[in-house]
Amino acid sequence: MTVEKGIEKWNPIVKILSAFSDTLNLGLSDGIKNDQKIDLAINQFKQLVTAIKAANSDTFETFAEEICD
Repeated sequence: MTVEKGIEKWNPIVKILSAFSDTLNLGLSDGIKNDQKIDLAINQFKQLVTAIKAANSDTFETFAEEICD
């Protein structure tokens, strides 16, 4: 896969998940040394992704099929 094709395939996923980037930023507010804060941010991000997974299932499934080829 070319870089351009990879960007094309990742773009819809990044657009959906970038709405939750502030959640991940909170985990880094004290730098990368606060494991507890980082773990909490990652868990919150995962919960948000899980919450929107059904509404975006077509996008996620298409992505998985194209990447796993």
